[in-house]
Amino acid sequence: MKKNLFISAMIALMMCSYNLAKAQYCFWVANESTETFDELRLREHGTGAVFGPDILPYNLIKPRQHFWVKTLTGEEMWDVEIIRENGTPLRFTYTDRAGNRHENQGYITVNARLLHTLVIDEDEDGTLSFGYYETDQLGYGDPCSGN
Repeated sequence: MKKNLFISAMIALMMCSYNLAKAQYCFWVANESTETFDELRLREHGTGAVFGPDILPYNLIKPRQHFWVKTLTGEEMWDVEIIRENGTPLRFTYTDRAGNRHENQGYITVNARLLHTLVIDEDEDGTLSFGYYETDQLGYGDPCSGN
């Protein structure tokens, strides 16, 4: 009897661990630019795969709107591609946390486990930039609630 109880407990623990390992991540995207976003697509970073289908919850995301994104799997690192209303991707030049400079990229690589809000912004010359918050700095709430 004790043996069966032990085996049952081990199976339950393994199932719980498997589900936690496969958890999906969520984050907010805030459009603080003058662009209107038509599509947002993800791909697992480092795979070389094509970007997945459009996952925007609405047809268009206009300036000063925000929306939540849920990753497709439990992977932490994702490439995020945002498409303008005219069909072209937003382009970014940035230096990542490891100090590598990325020029004129059509996507941003993010750690979805750490990310709470990805902010797309632009300067007075119209040059696009992005920033991120690891906590709820903008008061949007839990991104996984979708509210």
